[in-house]
Amino acid sequence: PLLDNSSARPPVNHGTTKYSKLENEVDSPSRQFLADTLHQQNHMLRQQDEQLDMIGESIGTLKTVSRQINSELDEQAV
Repeated sequence: PLLDNSSARPPVNHGTTKYSKLENEVDSPSRQFLADTLHQQNHMLRQQDEQLDMIGESIGTLKTVSRQINSELDEQAV
């Protein structure tokens, strides 16, 4: 009786499933947010590096000018 070809089989539902696809970690919104944040931080770091380079050049110029002023003051003191 268990192996006979009776019509007591459960219906087969190929079109509907009770399971849904898990969200892929690569596609997740939090992963995209992290990638965007990292990109933004890298951009900010590049800008800060450029600004620090400009400040460094300005400091070099000020150092040169201050040495010249020091030399002139030393000459005038004699």
